[in-house]
Amino acid sequence: MIRVEIDNMQFEVRSRVVLCASETGEWKTAPAGYAALALAAALGDYTERDDAVYLGDHHQVFVHFYDEWDAQGRYVGKRDSGLTFPMRAGIVCPMRPRRLLTGRIGDVVIVNILEFDDPLDGVMSTSEVEKYFGLAEGTAKKAAQRRQISARKSGGTWLIRRDDAQVRWG
Repeated sequence: MIRVEIDNMQFEVRSRVVLCASETGEWKTAPAGYAALALAAALGDYTERDDAVYLGDHHQVFVHFYDEWDAQGRYVGKRDSGLTFPMRAGIVCPMRPRRLLTGRIGDVVIVNILEFDDPLDGVMSTSEVEKYFGLAEGTAKKAAQRRQISARKSGGTWLIRRDDAQVRWG
């Protein structure tokens, strides 16, 4: 399940079903236009056509691009005034938008991406887990070492997915 905010409304993308939070907090089926945009955002579905970038089929991303080159003259990627689309072998790497605002210019729906999902938001160190969930020092680290929770070691630091920690200690 992935959450996306569009025009200050909350959407959940579950597999291929898109739900929208109602004013009462209940989840209901999202309107078709928003559902298509939320699904495209969740998938990082970018295409580049005619010097423009589209999110999904019909939502133009409103950014002004320029090509960026490093000091050695190697192509780094396309860049705008604040959003970077890293390139690998000429292909835009998918970045998942978290907060979007939409508007129109004529018949074109324009999407302003306000914030991207940071993949590291979903990962915590054992000390962060202990502080966040009010655990005794060493509790999360021992659970990771004993394989009582899914964890990965990076350098000397154990990393735990936030969702896994929530299930165990939340």
